[in-house]
Amino acid sequence: MVSLIRERKREGFDLLYKTFAAPIYGLLCRMTGDKAVAENLLEATFVSICNNVDTYTGELSFCTWLLQQVRAVSRRHVVVNNGVVYSDAIELILIGSYAHTAAKSNQADNVKALIRNNKGSYR
Repeated sequence: MVSLIRERKREGFDLLYKTFAAPIYGLLCRMTGDKAVAENLLEATFVSICNNVDTYTGELSFCTWLLQQVRAVSRRHVVVNNGVVYSDAIELILIGSYAHTAAKSNQADNVKALIRNNKGSYR
């Protein structure tokens, strides 16, 4: 799965999403106490995973690395938003944490489209 995601293959993202969206969403719901916030953070988390998958070295289990991504996104949410959800957390994550290049923006758009096509399947 990791190699497919690194190669930006849709089947890698689909497998990642089908495997981990529900548990990550559940964790985010428990962390935030708000389903709308959890949904925004779920999208931002998957963008973060796709943007940072090249940093996964295999030293940790993939699940542990994913949890680090969830924690980093949720921490940025609290710091950047001071507990308030903006309409599009994904752009905030990209602008606040990464060089905002056309490639990253395009990748984020692709990830958002895939998530929206599967929206609700994690519940």
